[in-house]
Amino acid sequence: LPSSFYGNFSSDRTDVHIATTHMPDQGGEFYVVVTFKPKNGWHLYWENPGDSGMPPKVNFKLPNTQDSSSLLGYPAPKLLRTPPLTSFIYDEPFSLVYQLNLNASVTPEDISIDINWLACKHSACAPETVTVTLKDAEIVTTKAVQNIVDALPQLLFKGQVYQTNDGLILRFPKKTSRLKSAYFFSKNTHQIEYDAKQILDQTNIDNFQDSYTELKIQPLQKIDRINGYLTIEDENETTTYIIDHPIVDAPYTPTPQNILFVLFLAFIGGIFLNLMPCVFPVLSLKVLSLMNYAPTRASTLRHGLAYTLGVFVSFMALFIGISVLKNAGISVGWGFQLQSPAMLCLLIAIFFLLALNLLGSFEFKGFSPSYKFQRRDQSKASSSFLNGVLTTIVATPCTAPFMGTAIAVGLSQSYIKSFGVFTMLSLGLSLPFLLLAIWPKNLKYLPKPGPWMIKFKEFLSIPMLAACLWLLWVLESLNPLLLFPLIMALTSLWILARLYSADQNKVSFHVFIALAWMALYNYSYKTPTLSAIFYGLLLLSILYIINKIIESFKIYSIQFIKKIGFELLIAFGLSFTIIPLMNIFSHEHNLEHPEAFSKEVIEAALQANRPVFINYTARWCITCQVNKSTVIESETIKKLFKEKNVLYIEADWTHYNPLITKSLQEHKRESIPLYVIRKPGEDEPIVLPELLTEKSIINAFQ
Repeated sequence: LPSSFYGNFSSDRTDVHIATTHMPDQGGEFYVVVTFKPKNGWHLYWENPGDSGMPPKVNFKLPNTQDSSSLLGYPAPKLLRTPPLTSFIYDEPFSLVYQLNLNASVTPEDISIDINWLACKHSACAPETVTVTLKDAEIVTTKAVQNIVDALPQLLFKGQVYQTNDGLILRFPKKTSRLKSAYFFSKNTHQIEYDAKQILDQTNIDNFQDSYTELKIQPLQKIDRINGYLTIEDENETTTYIIDHPIVDAPYTPTPQNILFVLFLAFIGGIFLNLMPCVFPVLSLKVLSLMNYAPTRASTLRHGLAYTLGVFVSFMALFIGISVLKNAGISVGWGFQLQSPAMLCLLIAIFFLLALNLLGSFEFKGFSPSYKFQRRDQSKASSSFLNGVLTTIVATPCTAPFMGTAIAVGLSQSYIKSFGVFTMLSLGLSLPFLLLAIWPKNLKYLPKPGPWMIKFKEFLSIPMLAACLWLLWVLESLNPLLLFPLIMALTSLWILARLYSADQNKVSFHVFIALAWMALYNYSYKTPTLSAIFYGLLLLSILYIINKIIESFKIYSIQFIKKIGFELLIAFGLSFTIIPLMNIFSHEHNLEHPEAFSKEVIEAALQANRPVFINYTARWCITCQVNKSTVIESETIKKLFKEKNVLYIEADWTHYNPLITKSLQEHKRESIPLYVIRKPGEDEPIVLPELLTEKSIINAFQ
């Protein structure tokens, strides 16, 4: 601002200057800057003065009730200790910027400004006051005001505040290897002990992405949120950040023994991933592919190692992706990719292509277990590597038992520990195939290759198509407008696959059945036009079936009739598999009107002496949906909730929700499912196991 900046008011202690970006006769939005210049060792006070003092008060008298003024923020203060008092002061010039909004144009004389402040020096203090109008203000550029605003402290997104037995720990990332000092200025009075020494711990805490430093603060009372400024001084500069964070429990810091246990949980969780409905078909096909030729130990070992490498590389890519997002200040957890409609569309397309492959519409060499393949097609280790990548991709929507705790540690500890957790997950996922590759003699215990493998392969298409249906249901929640073009694209993929297929006469009408069910489920209840289209699709598929049956009678071929019978069995089996899934993933909830997640609602219920059951769930979480359908919505649990007057809350993480993500982290989790019970009068929540049972809920409420 200009050299004549100080000139509206002057005393032996303080100069005050008023500036504005434009006069009020133009109306609308503009800015007013009130600048204070302490003189000769005098000082003024911050918004929280500390043990003594008074902050500056600027009161705008506006002509209309619709007009408003708001302060954009205080600049960073300094610490002044004059035992036994501790104060937060300004002993150099500082500016307060106000944003004014006028409903109509007025004259500068219509807006008056009352300014009051307390100037102190040593033990002497003097209150001062001045009243001016905007007529006295100097006109300055918006850019000059913007420079003042830009210099105000900014929010520190990565900071966290933990409650410990010894006080509060403020953890923040450090930019340099060594800090000179750090101090937290609390905005709220009587929250922290001003005279207590704030201890700076510069131990290099490598917490996932950054090196962190900790500042120990002594609170005066129990608080659930902390708000203020954190000033950090290093060798080059002094920087101040806004701290506005909830206070959470101290992060879990595993001991060496606990780390081994967490790695074991990650390994077991990876093994359980093989049993998930999306992963099991891919693994089964890869195992069956080893049976198509006489394997040697060297060849199977090569395939096993390539497959394991594919799984490992994919998990590391996922780990790095999460690291980058967290480093950018985005709070994410396991399954975050399923909150993206684009990723859902990609996964649906992959699952559908796999289903078409399993149904024989086309073949992936090196993936299909067809016993007609030549050995040279199976000997390429690259196919096993790609199968490992594919297995990891189809495993990402799932959270197996024991994975929740392991992932929570993996995403909150150092790079080395996180690397270990994801490595054990990848080893667990690749273990079954790797064991067969190391000891190929175990293949003799599997059935001998033959035509049954083709039928088994077609049977494995059922969970793949069911996964498509499930992901379509998830997509409907995120972006229902994508469903129609996506289903049409899947139909086009089927047509292209049939044109590509060498066996044009192969009967695979169960694909039509699956498409019809998916489409009807998502659209028949929405618009008459789309409903008519998909009913027509279903009718065409039925006519196709009848035509093939008639053709079989014309041929009088027993084999062909058997083939038609098997195809009908597949079709009906698929239909009766999908119908129960629709009931599980239906839009109607048996528990009427669950409350949406809100800390205010939870606290209000607890204040009303009402227990709370919080279900952290998402449409893309299979375990969540099964637990909800089979346990939470069972008659026993509904009756229990009614008797105990339990408030049932769903923390739906289908869409990205930073509040739910933060709440998960407060419970030391990075994934779902998570089930938490809060009881009135009890500070500690009850966390139930991921594999939920009626007994575990009943016991928790006893």
